[in-house]
Amino acid sequence: MWNSFCELIRIKLYPRLAKEKEQIVQFEAKITEMNEQFLAIRSQRHDFLKHVNAIDYLIDQDASVEVKQYFRELLGEYQEINQTIKGEEAHIAAILLKEKKRAEKNGTKVVYKLDAPVSAIPMNKIDQVQFVTNLVENAVEGAQSYHMRFNRSSLHIRTEIHGGIYIFEIKNSAYFPDKHLLDKLFDSFEISTKGENHQGLGTFIISKLVESHHGRLSYNYFHDELLIKIKLPLIVGNEKSAK
Repeated sequence: MWNSFCELIRIKLYPRLAKEKEQIVQFEAKITEMNEQFLAIRSQRHDFLKHVNAIDYLIDQDASVEVKQYFRELLGEYQEINQTIKGEEAHIAAILLKEKKRAEKNGTKVVYKLDAPVSAIPMNKIDQVQFVTNLVENAVEGAQSYHMRFNRSSLHIRTEIHGGIYIFEIKNSAYFPDKHLLDKLFDSFEISTKGENHQGLGTFIISKLVESHHGRLSYNYFHDELLIKIKLPLIVGNEKSAK
């Protein structure tokens, strides 16, 4: 009887305790990521004169083809970082840049179409970190798993604000051998898109965050792509309009 009571308490407290533990781990990781982000920007500025000198040398050598190639590669590197962090606060920019590089390293094509800054999501910064980290990490790992099976994968993130509603969409390559898992993907911390060795706590946390901020979460799986669409009211009083 006593053991059953203790087990019941443990089950009820587990989501909250797991969330608190997850917060601590994520904030420690985000501090490291933000330091890496600013280091990358500082490195760009530090190396700027070196690049200018290299281009100047190639011009003196009348190496026009080499100049164009060098400049194109240099511009691409700058644009990758600048487009990712444009308009974003440091805590979100660090996550977006890190996960983009991680996904691309594994062969996943990544496209960010951020018409509204991700850091404008109507949540406090603590919840923003949890929300973005769990969504993007899940998508990156789901795409990676798909890539290992089919040697191709993609990840798309789109944001916009429309009619007082913040809209966040994330779509990634995904493989579900058991389609029945999709029915309760965001309803239980026992369901995961990453395989048998993962508990699926991330999707549970996402669902609870959306619910606590009066939002609406929907998802669709079609042609080996999982599309998650989240609507959050910019003003809490407008939560009905998110539906």
